[in-house]
Amino acid sequence: MYAEILVDIPDSGVNRRYTYAVPENLQTTLEVGRRVLIPFGHRVCEGYVVATSDHSPVAHPRAVLRVLDRETVLTAELLHLAEWMAGHYLCPVSTVLKTMLPKPLKRRRQRVVVPLLGEEEGQELLKSLGPYPGLAGFMERLWDEGEMGLSQARRLLGGDEAISELEEVGLLAVSGTYQPLSYTLASQVYVVSDEPAARELWEALSRRAPRQAEALGILLEEGAVPAAQLEKRVPKASLNILLKKGLVTKKVIYTGPEKVEVLPTAYQMKAIEGIDNMLRSGQAGKCLLFGVTGSGKTEVYLQVIDRVTRRGKQVIVLVPEIALTQQMIEVFAARVGDRLAVLHSRLSDYERYEEWKRISTGKVDVVLGPRSAVFAPFANLGLIIIDEEQEHTYKQEVTPRYHAREVAEKRAELQGAVVVLGTATPSIETFYRATRKKEYQLIELPLRVSRHSMPPIHVVDLREEFKAGNRSIFSGVLKDKLEGCLARGEQAILFLNRRGYFTFLMCRECGLVINCPHCSIPLTYHQSTRRLHCHYCFFTAEDQQTCPRCQGKYLRRMGLGTQRVEEEVRKLFPTARVRRMDIDTTRKKGAHHEIITGMQRQEIDILVGTQMVAKGFDFPRVSLVGVINADTVLNLPDFRAYERGFQLLLQVAGRAGRASIPGEVVIQTYEPDSYAVSCACNHSYRDFYRREIEFRESMGYPPFTNLVRVVVSSPGEREAMMASREIRHLLEELLPGSEDDAEVLGPGPCPLARIRDRYRYQLLLRGSNLELLTSAGRYIIDKRKSKNVRIDIDINPLIMM
Repeated sequence: MYAEILVDIPDSGVNRRYTYAVPENLQTTLEVGRRVLIPFGHRVCEGYVVATSDHSPVAHPRAVLRVLDRETVLTAELLHLAEWMAGHYLCPVSTVLKTMLPKPLKRRRQRVVVPLLGEEEGQELLKSLGPYPGLAGFMERLWDEGEMGLSQARRLLGGDEAISELEEVGLLAVSGTYQPLSYTLASQVYVVSDEPAARELWEALSRRAPRQAEALGILLEEGAVPAAQLEKRVPKASLNILLKKGLVTKKVIYTGPEKVEVLPTAYQMKAIEGIDNMLRSGQAGKCLLFGVTGSGKTEVYLQVIDRVTRRGKQVIVLVPEIALTQQMIEVFAARVGDRLAVLHSRLSDYERYEEWKRISTGKVDVVLGPRSAVFAPFANLGLIIIDEEQEHTYKQEVTPRYHAREVAEKRAELQGAVVVLGTATPSIETFYRATRKKEYQLIELPLRVSRHSMPPIHVVDLREEFKAGNRSIFSGVLKDKLEGCLARGEQAILFLNRRGYFTFLMCRECGLVINCPHCSIPLTYHQSTRRLHCHYCFFTAEDQQTCPRCQGKYLRRMGLGTQRVEEEVRKLFPTARVRRMDIDTTRKKGAHHEIITGMQRQEIDILVGTQMVAKGFDFPRVSLVGVINADTVLNLPDFRAYERGFQLLLQVAGRAGRASIPGEVVIQTYEPDSYAVSCACNHSYRDFYRREIEFRESMGYPPFTNLVRVVVSSPGEREAMMASREIRHLLEELLPGSEDDAEVLGPGPCPLARIRDRYRYQLLLRGSNLELLTSAGRYIIDKRKSKNVRIDIDINPLIMM
């Protein structure tokens, strides 16, 4: 038996498979998707089994030393996907594989010592080591048993020093086994699985096993009881006996509103049938569900999911924000029940592992979560839904820099599944591929389910407000409409895409802006902590009273953040119930749910927030949306700034008037003539697309070209600059002519020139041939290696800062 193995050596660039022999004693436990311990060069490392066979393409392959997993951690499809991602995104395959696994599966337990050499070869090495008390007997025992606990090895050899010396000469290795975990998950409940049998046995148990009877009595009376609560009331041993008898079941339950039968509109029905036709073809497919805000895209998802799961297939649903997950859980739980699993970063390690376990063992049909949920270990995947597909949060900004949409499409291709991209404001690239390239089937939902018209949008020119003497952050129009909204007992959302109180601190005597000492970014003042914060490296400092350069006393706090908006709203409307929703108020577990529930129960009158409040939420009593300053999302040094700004404006506007209460929107801006603002006012995505696609084509930007961003960083600015120039020369040698339609732009400092004490320079490769650009990126990685210089490569980046 032979195994093809992906070697796990971080930052090595080793992405190919290697063939190893599988000893007879390991053949029953070695399976595809498990981790193993292997010799590699002069070291010992871990690897992932990708395939097994009864022949080897190489003569005399080295042998697998040990199987490290007792359960399969990755499906064959995910292993193939990891290989594709490593090649496409130019990163080590081991990094991709670690990204796919929940944290508890990366922690080794039961540390052991294993022999690296066979007995015959090992005896020769022992002779060369000279006298070593007790070593011969120790090694004979180790060869005989195959492995030994680390603590026992320490006792026999006299400590860690001896073990380290034997590791250095290649006689043995210290390893560990990955073990399944056992614990109680907070969202688990106990329920009676067979009520008639439980009632029949309850009286008999009360005489001979009173604690078991007590547990049954509680469950019969109260129904589902959270596991953590019941295990405090009744001994866990008694519950385990009831589980073994089959009288009680322990499972995860997500609660939602009662299931309501919904009759789809004609447009929804057409969309459902169109997607279902793709699913029934049995082939991989892609479609864009393009529907205005409030058009009922979620209902289309649910109806299609019902059809997919009835056929025995599985579904992944991706959402862009953790904030959206809770509301989606409630909607999906009502229709899917306990066949739903949720994956996101706010779960504890153990909760995430438990959900992963339920998915991998086939106990769920639907997985819901943000970007990383695309790696849910489904073996029979039929459908992947990406809600709000345009969101940049689907792109990971650290290695591996993958885009969940691209990964989903590749996974669907590998498993014969269908990908549905849902949005009211598609990314320019997606709409181009749907309308011009015909790579996606385009399905439209042009009307709101309620048949109500889109909310009217009023644009306020802040220049005119200033001329009229208004120094408030609220225009007269927005203030009046807030008063009317509160008087009618309705709700309002105020949007500003900057958190904090003041966004920077400036000396009015010498002009110094107080920057982070580790990043080239101004420090933001937070009223809640009364300190200055860096949002990139998390450095904090005391609020400055004098200028550190000229000792001047006239420091001016400038700019505007959500904390200040919240404070001004409370001053203006002291009786209103105001909450803020941004990353600062939602760090605590359950905070998202608390705020969303407050809005649903009408316990909040005005919700102030960043982009978290702009998409996906459905609050029937929200009649007013106010955009405090649209320019914060439009004036960024990024060619996608207008696209992102337009999408945010249209999305946040869509939160108003979604039910019977009419809605309206107020956008405050210093650039009322911007086509992003005017197209948002008309709720016209197609008008914006026509303007933006003309600009992209004239400038040679995606979707007409591909971009590869190369960021060179170092603790020294000169070192980063010189390395970036050297890389440009390497690229010019590799891409000498223009016949391949490839060009090199830069180098130059990044817009954020320093982050976490590293100076940053960037280059851009631009061209229509992505394979050529990717090979150029791979060439840079192979050729330019340095201890102090780090090279980060991003394929088709979404953020250029």
